[in-house]
Amino acid sequence: MIQRKIFETLKKELKKDKITAITGARQVGKTTAMNFIFESIKDKAHFITFDNTAIKNLFEENPDLFIEQHIKPYNTIFIDEFQYAKQGGKILKYIFDTTKKKLFISGSSAPEIAIQSLQYLVGRVSLIEMHPLSFEEFVQYKSPEKKVLLEKPRKPNELEQLKSEFEEYLIFGGYPEVVKQQDFEEKKKILQDIIQIYLLKEIKDVLGYKNSHEFEKLLRNIATNNGKLTKNTTLSSTLSVSWNKIQEYISILEKTNIIIPVRPFYSNKTKEITKTPKTYFQDIGFVNALLNNFSRIENRVDKGEILESFVLHELTKKGLTPKFWNRQLSEIDFVLEKDEKIIGIECKSNDKKIPRPIKTFITEYNVSKAIIFSLKTDKETKEKNTPIQFTHYINTGSTKYF
Repeated sequence: MIQRKIFETLKKELKKDKITAITGARQVGKTTAMNFIFESIKDKAHFITFDNTAIKNLFEENPDLFIEQHIKPYNTIFIDEFQYAKQGGKILKYIFDTTKKKLFISGSSAPEIAIQSLQYLVGRVSLIEMHPLSFEEFVQYKSPEKKVLLEKPRKPNELEQLKSEFEEYLIFGGYPEVVKQQDFEEKKKILQDIIQIYLLKEIKDVLGYKNSHEFEKLLRNIATNNGKLTKNTTLSSTLSVSWNKIQEYISILEKTNIIIPVRPFYSNKTKEITKTPKTYFQDIGFVNALLNNFSRIENRVDKGEILESFVLHELTKKGLTPKFWNRQLSEIDFVLEKDEKIIGIECKSNDKKIPRPIKTFITEYNVSKAIIFSLKTDKETKEKNTPIQFTHYINTGSTKYF
């Protein structure tokens, strides 16, 4: 089993007098995570899945009998694939308020969990979002002896030891079942299967969209523009799908944890909400499978977008919310606002000079520091007394910078 940081988080949830809801895209390991906790307390626990139609129907049609059979005899109850239940949140509220038992539920962030269910569970639910493996978790599984290299910022020559792991992660991403495979072709097949499972199980079965072909066209179009500004009007024209439908589909892709919108940075926060975001996928391997491009990073025309995606994923897995800055042909890849401080982040290949947009950004804002990720350059300098750190992409995981 791949050890995940979220396991420790879930152990702490056992002590909370709340429903614990684990959300995330399909295949990120939600069931495995729940099983890990279940196995540690299984003498007093019960694990069920709403993939079992009979159990799901009992939950929906006769909650009181469901309570007698599946809730009352146990201290802790785990319900997997909860998104299949109709009126799930309303019934779960009744069960929790009636029994006060500890409940874990898991499922994709389809509207039934993300909106309809949680509106009934305000004050009763602890929401835990699960992602594909971080690079640290990936290294811990693939090459545990090298994990020490991630514990603090390292020089590029030291990080050469992680070159093959970094390359593999940038090609195939962090879905657990993909990471476990050694064979190149098998990794590709599993990623393609994940896409089809998402379209069939999530889009068709859960959300009820019969035309999954439109969704697939949209996914592949966004993949070709991963990390770029793409207006819904452009997508509507390109795909011959109405603007309203495109907006609805984009919302679904966000709620099911397939894409990450990165909003623009403005002093006026209202503008951040109304302006067009950049769109990235939650997993690099998912993008590459959509594009059917598993080439080495140095041979990719979208090398920059892949490296940006890596940085974004590592930041979001830390609970950070990056934005981007774009003014009159000057653009900063990511901007972080943390503890009332502003951090500018640029993603480059091997630049040794401070990029012009960083200089412009520092001139316009009170920037506490800037970080320039690179594959080789490593140095510290200043621009108008603002510290500038050039460092390797792998050091994104270090807490020193964030």
